[in-house]
Amino acid sequence: MEPRGLRHDVAAGAGAGGHAVQRGVGAEPADGRLRGRLPAGGPLAHHPLVRRTRPVTRAAKRAERAAVDAGSGTHDADGAPDAPFYRAGLRFECQPSCGACCAQPGKVYVTRDEVKALAAHRGLGIAEFRRRFVRRERGALLLADRPEGGCVFLGPDLRCGVYPARPTQCRTYPFWPEIIADAATWEWEGLKCPGIGKGDVILADEIEVRSRETSSERV
Repeated sequence: MEPRGLRHDVAAGAGAGGHAVQRGVGAEPADGRLRGRLPAGGPLAHHPLVRRTRPVTRAAKRAERAAVDAGSGTHDADGAPDAPFYRAGLRFECQPSCGACCAQPGKVYVTRDEVKALAAHRGLGIAEFRRRFVRRERGALLLADRPEGGCVFLGPDLRCGVYPARPTQCRTYPFWPEIIADAATWEWEGLKCPGIGKGDVILADEIEVRSRETSSERV
C-alpha cells in the first residue's frame, strides 16, 4: 500500500489518513477534520509513507538522528523481539484548523463497503457517488482529489465533510504499521503532523488494535 499527504496505499481505510485518531477512543475531534492521507513522495525517498511537505531542515535531521540513537526497541541483545517503543503509549490529538494531511496531494484508498457508507452519508446512490468522488488506479478504488489538490471532502473551513463515515485509513491515522514501526519513523512523522505528541496518551493495546485494523484493509 501506499499513502497520501498523509494518506496510504491500501483500502482506504486507510483512510485519509486517517488520517484520525483523537483523544479518547472513538472520540471525534472538535473540528471534525480528516486525517491520514498518505504521501505520493517526500524527503525520504526510501520511506513509502513520507509525504511531500516542507523541506528537510537541520532541526528535522537532528530529530531523526535523535530518534534513531534512542533505538526503536525492535530486538533485544539476543535478537529476540523486544517490547515496542510505544509500550508506554503515544500522544496524538487532531489539532484545530490544521488540515495539513488532507490538503496535500496523496491517496486515500477505500473499500466497496466504505464507498457504500460514504454514498449513504452523502445521500447519493452508489453509482452516482462513484462517478463524482471515486477514481480507479491499478484496480484499486481511491477518493478523488480537488482540482487544486487535497481530499475532495476537505471543506474550506478545514473540516471533513464525511467525518462520521470517513474511511479506515483516515480513522486510524497516525497509527499505521509503517508509522509505528520504530521510534525514528514516529518522530519524523511528528515533524509533519502537529497532532503527534499532543493530547491524551493512547495506550499500546489500542495502538495495536488500530494498526491491525489498518493492515486488514490492505489485504
